[in-house]
Amino acid sequence: MLLPAFATWGDAYEPLVARTLCDHVAIRMRVQALRDTSNTALANLEALGDALAAHVRMEERELFPLIERTIPAAELDMVADAVERAERA
Repeated sequence: MLLPAFATWGDAYEPLVARTLCDHVAIRMRVQALRDTSNTALANLEALGDALAAHVRMEERELFPLIERTIPAAELDMVADAVERAERA
């Protein structure tokens, strides 16, 4: 919900948006690979943890400040409400 809202007010081709989406795909692929094996190597779990930590730091330090600078506050409030409703559903 957040990235489509950003695209309304900012550049949909913003490199941070592309990086975020690619990170999400890569993290999901790592999780699926772990699910598909009965022998989960500690190194694979550590790599997933490292990827998640790096991604969260990037979102907190770079992406979210960009979004907050770009999307008007009233619109951000509406997006937050929509996310909250979706999480309850």
